[in-house]
Amino acid sequence: MTEVVIFEENYQKLLPITYTKTIPEILCGGRRQIDRITSVFGLEKTTFLVRKELEEYFKHKWKTGVNEIPDSRILLVINGNFLFLDNELKALDAKLDQGQVLVGKRGIIALKVKKDEIEKLIDQTGVNRRCVKKLYKKTYRGRERKIEYPWDLIEHLKELIIEDSKFLRGKFRRLKGDRGGYPILMSDDVSVEKHVYIDCTDGPVILEDQVEIQSFSRISGPVWVKRGSIILSGLIREGSIIGEVCKVGGEMEMSIMDGYSCLLYTSPSPRDLSTSRMPSSA
Repeated sequence: MTEVVIFEENYQKLLPITYTKTIPEILCGGRRQIDRITSVFGLEKTTFLVRKELEEYFKHKWKTGVNEIPDSRILLVINGNFLFLDNELKALDAKLDQGQVLVGKRGIIALKVKKDEIEKLIDQTGVNRRCVKKLYKKTYRGRERKIEYPWDLIEHLKELIIEDSKFLRGKFRRLKGDRGGYPILMSDDVSVEKHVYIDCTDGPVILEDQVEIQSFSRISGPVWVKRGSIILSGLIREGSIIGEVCKVGGEMEMSIMDGYSCLLYTSPSPRDLSTSRMPSSA
């Protein structure tokens, strides 16, 4: 298996999200891009180029190579701003020979070079485009999902929830929703109270370990609720991802809620509209 190096670029455009994490760690779909990358190439074969202020944190959390280029004859270098499915990541290696760069409409996607060339081409802040121009250019003709601004995450939510759910089939219980042809994929220790309506017309609903759905909630897939989260009589519409150990009430749609968060109200009430108040939230 080819040794792989992952870099990020223009993290400033994603602030404040990227103050405390790298771009491949941002949740989009049921998994982060770092999960997809390490699933395909393996942690032991993957090195990440990260900002100096995140180096110690990243080493501790992911237990993988950080800012140290591996001793390998040929390295596959991938732009971590692009979201790839597992099969697309596998195909990148086959698309490139040594000394080639893969370029899409939204920038440099990947390159394959020797170790002694990397320092001239890539660092923790991105690509040296002047040096990369010397490589043989190949055009990428696949689907491009580049995360450059926060709204780029929203654009790809539905697709990635559906695609990531395929890796859970056989691991979670597969149930039929109240409506639609997609499945509910549910862990064994999920609690769903009475009078909960789950609509799977447009995509699956995934409920991970220790999720609790309280009465009078409605969920319309594709939706992913991660470990330990609680929905308090909420309306969770399509394209929503709720991270680990969250508490959610009210209405949510086409949103990513990162782990350990609380959101109890998201829509203006008559009280909020009659006065010049912001909608209630916590």
